Amino acid sequence: YYGKVVKPQFRTAIRNILSAYNMVSISKETPNVSAQIKKSLIEKLKDKHVEIDDVIIDDVEYSPSILKAI
Repeated sequence: YYGKVVKPQFRTAIRNILSAYNMVSISKETPNVSAQIKKSLIEKLKDKHVEIDDVIIDDVEYSPSILKAI
């Protein structure tokens, strides 16, 4: 169920939310990012019998090219 229903929506929410942020500011804005992802997931999964309690962003890994640019 996770792989077919939750994971695709989770990945889409992450991409959509993170695209609005500058890569450097993501680590400073994690509470806002988490709240926006949670809100998006709640909306998209409301009819799928899934309850979202919280979304926590614990570790952001940047690609080598992004790290070099930063």
